[in-house]
Amino acid sequence: MRLRPALMTCVIAALAVVGTRLTTIAIERQFSARNEAQREVVEVIARDAASLLVLTQDYGLHQNERAARQWALVHERLTQALADYAAAGTASAEEVDDLQDTARSLPQIFAALRSATAKNDLDALARRETLTDQLVNDTRRVSDGAFELSRALAETRRRDAERQRWLAVATQTTLLMLALVLAGLLLRRVLGPIDRLRRVAQAVEGGNLAARSGLQSADELGQLSQALDTMTGALQQRDAALRDSNRQLARNEAFLTRAGQMAGVGGWEIDVASGQLSWTAQAHAIHDVPPGQELDTEAVLRGFMPESEQRLREAMARAEQTGEGWDLELELLTPGGELRWLHSVGAAEREDGHVVRLVGAVQDVTERRAAADALRRAIQVADAASAAKSDFLANMSHEIRTPMNAVMGLSFLLERTPLDPAQRDLLDKISGASRSLLDVINAVLDLSKIEAGEMALEVAPFDPRALLQDIASLFQPQAEAKGVTLVLDLADELPPLLLGDAARLRQIVNNLVSNAIKFTAEGQVRLAARCADAAAQPVTLEFAIEDSGIGIPADALSRIFTPFTQADSSTSRRYGGTGLGLSIVRQLCELMGGQVGVSSSPGAGTRFVVRLPFDPAEPALGTARPARPLSLLLASDDDAQREALKRLCVDLGWQTEAVADAAVLRERLDVAPADVVLLDHRLLQPLNPADRQQLQTRLAALPCVLMSRASGSGGAGRLRLPADVSSLFDAVHAALAERGAAQSLLASARGASAVQLLPGVRVLVADDSSINLEVAQRILEQEGAQVTLAQDGADAVARLRAEPEGFDAVLMDVQMPVLDGLAAARAIRTELGLAALPILALTAGALLSERQRALDAGMNGFVSKPFDPAGLVLLP
Repeated sequence: MRLRPALMTCVIAALAVVGTRLTTIAIERQFSARNEAQREVVEVIARDAASLLVLTQDYGLHQNERAARQWALVHERLTQALADYAAAGTASAEEVDDLQDTARSLPQIFAALRSATAKNDLDALARRETLTDQLVNDTRRVSDGAFELSRALAETRRRDAERQRWLAVATQTTLLMLALVLAGLLLRRVLGPIDRLRRVAQAVEGGNLAARSGLQSADELGQLSQALDTMTGALQQRDAALRDSNRQLARNEAFLTRAGQMAGVGGWEIDVASGQLSWTAQAHAIHDVPPGQELDTEAVLRGFMPESEQRLREAMARAEQTGEGWDLELELLTPGGELRWLHSVGAAEREDGHVVRLVGAVQDVTERRAAADALRRAIQVADAASAAKSDFLANMSHEIRTPMNAVMGLSFLLERTPLDPAQRDLLDKISGASRSLLDVINAVLDLSKIEAGEMALEVAPFDPRALLQDIASLFQPQAEAKGVTLVLDLADELPPLLLGDAARLRQIVNNLVSNAIKFTAEGQVRLAARCADAAAQPVTLEFAIEDSGIGIPADALSRIFTPFTQADSSTSRRYGGTGLGLSIVRQLCELMGGQVGVSSSPGAGTRFVVRLPFDPAEPALGTARPARPLSLLLASDDDAQREALKRLCVDLGWQTEAVADAAVLRERLDVAPADVVLLDHRLLQPLNPADRQQLQTRLAALPCVLMSRASGSGGAGRLRLPADVSSLFDAVHAALAERGAAQSLLASARGASAVQLLPGVRVLVADDSSINLEVAQRILEQEGAQVTLAQDGADAVARLRAEPEGFDAVLMDVQMPVLDGLAAARAIRTELGLAALPILALTAGALLSERQRALDAGMNGFVSKPFDPAGLVLLP
């Protein structure tokens, strides 16, 4: 039985009881009202019957008309009362009808009596007496009938009352039994489950979250029980999770306590309302307060030094007002008299928008501050050592470069004099040794500049394709001397112009190509370049330098970029080198925002990959193209060289077909001759004399460019490999211009230029080295300059003061006695007012700071010793 139907049944039963009782009361009232009405009617009948009897006797004695009229009225009322009583249907119909008949006969008798009264004879008198007796008797019968009706009505009322009493008893007994049944059902179906729920609730209240009611009924109590069981299960799960969380929290708290003890960090908390301070044992130890001793907030604050106390109070007040936290280092005087530095952090916690507590942590940083002070002093010492190192490098640069300038300058001058082969060989060795020593000096100084942070990058437009072609041309003779093929492979998508430091890029690639040739005894060295993503900004260029040399062991790859380190000690003994080149390459790549990587294995060669970002620049004007596309036939047995040359031809807009052997070349010439033939001279070597002569005869009728790796192979009809766009373009068009001429042309030898670059230019050279003065004088005079020498800066200023308009340019050494070059330059600019006179610093200094000092002093540029004579005369 469901709870709701049970309750509805109880309500219906209660309503039935109430309804039954109300119905009983209504019936009783209805019966009572009806009986009362009948009683009143019976009383009226009895009274009227008595009145008729009295009026009949009165009229019989006195023959009073008034009595006659009253009799008629009373009779009429009696007749109506009998009719009403008959209509009520309470008494027997026969009795009522008999009374009505008797009552209806009375008027006739009374009328006869009145008629007999009008006569006075004996018959009339006797008749009156008879009629009077009859009328009295009939009236008495009506009166007696009325009293009989009254008794019958009383009996009826008694029986009705008795019946109502029994009906009420039966109804109440039935309802009582129904109530007992319903109470039993409620006790079983409602109160029992409710009691079970009560016991479960008491068990849960007592902490037994495993208690369940187990009721599975579908009624409301079952649903309530299931909800209670579900809630208890959820509480049990939450309690288990809470217990786990509390255990984890306890472990975390223990861990944090241990960690705080190990790290020296203590925690604290201040209740804003009460000002009560709570702190951990580690905080007690940091403040040098025994764990059992409790201090209030004021006592703790007073333990800090005055300035620290003020800062902490302000921070706490600000936190209480705004919720802003703090992070301070404060000085504490412990109760034991020890000064300690504490790192204090704090934050405000809010509830309902109000700051209720301040929490934070404190750490003893006394030792850390002492270490920081020691580190600061060490940095100062290191800075001083670095400055001393820079001074040493500057002095070393000056002391080494000054004699190197003399050696290289004198070698240059000696080279321009007539020499026999033995003397020229010795001179070439002197020049080579000088350049090698200069490379070592430059490498050491470059590394020092990078480490000192004085390596600055220049940003200027440059053509990456032309730069790489120039590098290939530079290293081609060195590769040829070892029998190594140098291949230049430039991708089509290389931008025509980029913004960046071309000099540093050249230095990176030069180092890697030089190493590749150095460690390759045979085979080839490949220099390739491509765009990692041409559409990206900035553009990332990828340079790959790959060789077929000795390779690098896997365990040595990790240290090849370390300064003064090579793969193994035997390498430096066999191949030479300082071990600085790759270190400089890596640091330059990082300085330029790029990276360098290497892959290698012993005996299988090495591959370096450099990735550098560059911003695009406005493209330069393209190389002049021929009026119409040319048809070229490229013949070479070197796959890499053939592909590189074919890409250059495509870049120039030429239609190019490549073949790899002489037989295919002959077949191709038989089909359709090309406009120009590019022929690798090695392709003809395997042929027998007859075939070679036949092929040469065929080629003689065509414009033909003979490609060779020989150092003197440049000239009309010849192309020196590896080729760049410019040399290829010139060679092809020279061959077209020489159509029909002999194909074996003499190589043009480089001779001394008869054109002077500085004719009539008046140059003042100031240097404290007589040898350097002589070298500079001879070089400049060979180019047509008029040279005046000065021994120091003061001498140079004096000569300019004497002849302000007597010189077109000044070459000024920086480090000189009496008056150095910087002071002399400032004097020339300020004292003499010669603002437009070009002054070039002739310095052995190589650091950026030294060069910047030269510019700040008013110099226009600088030339590092030892200088390149050809470059010197081209300076403005």
